[in-house]
Amino acid sequence: TLIFKNLDILIKECIKDKQDYNSYAAYLILKDRKKDKFIFKGWVLSKNTSLSQVSHSIYNIKLLNCF
Repeated sequence: TLIFKNLDILIKECIKDKQDYNSYAAYLILKDRKKDKFIFKGWVLSKNTSLSQVSHSIYNIKLLNCF
């Protein structure tokens, strides 16, 4: 789990595309630590961000790479 300010970021799985090595998908769980509430659970894509955006008024989450 990564901690950024009031946000817990848990990466459950991260997948690299075997045909396009610059394309990734990750299953993320985001939790607001102040409110003790989950704000996002789902897949985030590196290439097609319009399909997998995290909607939050403060935070913008973008997948850059899988390690």
